Amino acid sequence: MLVAYKVEALVLSHVGLDCGGRPPERIILPALNLSLYFVSCLLSRYIFTSLDAPSLHSLKAMFQNHRAMDELRSFLLQHGPSIRVFQIYEIHTGTIDFLGALPNLDVLGIISANAGPPLRHIASYIARPGLISPPLSAIDINVGEFDSSAIQPLKQILGTASLRSLSVRGESGYSEGEEEKRDKAWSCERVKTVAVWDIRCGDDPRTRCFGSPYFETHPGIFGGGTNWSD
Repeated sequence: MLVAYKVEALVLSHVGLDCGGRPPERIILPALNLSLYFVSCLLSRYIFTSLDAPSLHSLKAMFQNHRAMDELRSFLLQHGPSIRVFQIYEIHTGTIDFLGALPNLDVLGIISANAGPPLRHIASYIARPGLISPPLSAIDINVGEFDSSAIQPLKQILGTASLRSLSVRGESGYSEGEEEKRDKAWSCERVKTVAVWDIRCGDDPRTRCFGSPYFETHPGIFGGGTNWSD
């Protein structure tokens, strides 16, 4: 068993694992923050089955989570109560129920090709009758495209959750700039702080990478010290 006493944060970016490698031994890591950006599915499985981080505060994961769902689910069931910040790539029907394992979640981060689908899943989840949803106070949206299809579920979320902060980053999918301005104004009226509303026109490599977990489709900014990932 390996114990890493002094590690407070662990960031793995662009890391793979040889299929012939043997599974690592159990690792106890008192890290407060764990970030996995573009790691291989095999490595992510090994991490989630071998790592014990009893004081984990933040988990940020951008990889093909559908290929490591069972391992991620087990990891969240074990560590969920301590997690306050959770960022995940592509919230869908298979991952939305993970929120049930995060009773003290404060900040939810979304990474996706388009803002509409994950926001609809979140809106539907927190509207379930009798559900005690996490005490969310902030949502951080990082998407390849943000358009008018995201506003209706966002309105539902803001009508249910008492958010103090909202961040939106993405490429504009609006056909009219005035519509985007109205949606921004509406959001600003209902959230105490809109920390970021950065909807860009035209192709931008910083938003292009949010749409895919594959190395080739992004400029390698994750884990590189920019505020787009941290």
